[in-house]
Amino acid sequence: MTSDPSSQPLQDSVHHIPFKKVVFTGLIRDRHGRKMSKSLGNSPDPLSLIEQYGADGLRFGLIRIAPQGQDIRYDEKQIEEGRNFCNKLWNAARFRALQGPIAKDADPYQDLDALTPFSKWILSRLEKTRASVDQALDAFDFSAAAQTLYDFVWNDFCARYIEVAKAEFQSPHSASRHSTLQTCDYVLSRILRLLHPFSPFVTEELWRLLALGSGSIQFASWPEVDRQAPIHDDHALVQAVFSTVDAARVLRAELNIPSSQKVPYRLLSYKNISNETLSILSTLIHASSLALTENALAQTPVTLTPLGELYLLTDGLIDVPKEIQRLTKEIEKVQNDIALTQQKLSDPLILSKAPPDKVDAWRETANELRSKLNRLQQILHALSSHT
Repeated sequence: MTSDPSSQPLQDSVHHIPFKKVVFTGLIRDRHGRKMSKSLGNSPDPLSLIEQYGADGLRFGLIRIAPQGQDIRYDEKQIEEGRNFCNKLWNAARFRALQGPIAKDADPYQDLDALTPFSKWILSRLEKTRASVDQALDAFDFSAAAQTLYDFVWNDFCARYIEVAKAEFQSPHSASRHSTLQTCDYVLSRILRLLHPFSPFVTEELWRLLALGSGSIQFASWPEVDRQAPIHDDHALVQAVFSTVDAARVLRAELNIPSSQKVPYRLLSYKNISNETLSILSTLIHASSLALTENALAQTPVTLTPLGELYLLTDGLIDVPKEIQRLTKEIEKVQNDIALTQQKLSDPLILSKAPPDKVDAWRETANELRSKLNRLQQILHALSSHT
């Protein structure tokens, strides 16, 4: 008795597993937690969203807020953030393209001595990001992978490294220009490949426009650890500069000075700072002037930073009596907020009913408010002594 030849493919398929791993995604629900459907009329038109925010904006925005296996509540603001992220990446690539020819096979590791501390820092952050993305993808945690890339591209590369590069390039004779451009090209090449599964259209377009590889990005190799000797460098100076930049922005905001307005600073430094670092810091804090001082400046608003005491010279910048009045009201508001928060933390009944994460959030808020109060009181004291 012979078997039916037509049944052979079916018999073969029994021993062939088409998918060894299957991922079950959650549902996208409306803001009230209801399942989206045409009958309820609570489902947005994807084509309209793509027209408004772009296909990558929609795709990246949704992936980023979709925890593994959990339903998510649709929020169009997240789609908008996806679009803004793609725009941020595009603008960073455009800035690099304006600086001159791009190296397809850039390798900043060839000359470690030529790298600035900021270049070494971004390369280290890139490697940590790559490892985190690989780990998240292996666990099918696409949301975590997308968020990791978002944080690195937006905060580390665009908000930090690109801004430092702009400061470096202000000098036409910058000794670090070549190594910084090499680092930019190397990091951009890997960013685009890591982002391609999440944002295929913008990464393909930038890959071709920047000529970072031959052909389509979809055929480019996935970034791997290919360095024989990873960088081990002290990033304390880099973190100190960035923390000082943040402190300077907070100080000018508390004095109600627009971020676009250039203002004079003085720095009483705790350590030796090179002229190059001081120049970069001056650009990052949008200073009209930044000079070192050997003595504390009385009657001058100050903020403590890892680099030292940073003073903002307010002469001619603000109306001191009016600013004193505004700060006094702001201090009263912060004191009231502290009292209300402390009242909740001191009530056993409230604490017994509140979730632990909520109580932790109240404690964190109270600490932040106390820090803000201390800063505002210091500024008020400096301005009051000035009158």
